[in-house]
Amino acid sequence: FERLALTDLAVPRGLRHFLTAHDVPRGLTAWAEALTTEENVGLALRWVAALAEMVPAMAIPDSDREQAIQAWQDQVLDSAALHGEALSLLPAPQQTSSILSFRLRHPDKAGSFLSLAECKTVFEAMTVDVSKALGPDAAPRCYIGQPVTVSETTVVLRIALGADSLQMMLSDPGRVSAEDAAILRKLALLTANVGRLSALLSP
Repeated sequence: FERLALTDLAVPRGLRHFLTAHDVPRGLTAWAEALTTEENVGLALRWVAALAEMVPAMAIPDSDREQAIQAWQDQVLDSAALHGEALSLLPAPQQTSSILSFRLRHPDKAGSFLSLAECKTVFEAMTVDVSKALGPDAAPRCYIGQPVTVSETTVVLRIALGADSLQMMLSDPGRVSAEDAAILRKLALLTANVGRLSALLSP
């Protein structure tokens, strides 16, 4: 913050499409003057929703939070192990405590993984009921982290433990486990049928 306040660099014009004067700290007067004064209602509403989850989550004692996160990781990894033919966990050093990243194994190319374009198709299909074509495991509408390119040859999809799920891990871990197991079953199923997804998603 201090470095930004002292800088005399011009604020990029494109930033006006993402921020308003109300979105920056009051100390950044030069920034505020360069931005519009419109109220970013959408951003404010997102913060209201986020704080409703964040405040209770941050009130959880550190030891309980760490135990819940570890239990969640163990549950997800146990479920993912059942789908090793489709899912490959990114090595531990590249993971974070509450986000697990998976590469998707290509069903027709041994030793290869799905491309970014293919992962995007899988990601889209995760939010759609395609059970008529692929069976009941393809029915749930699942919302996970969008595809991310982490290197020139590595694309991952991510499963995260949000603040709401963290709280649920303390009150009803079985429910969280069942929901994540359903996500991984569908993810593996779609990966195995990636060649059919574009047609299934067409209007």
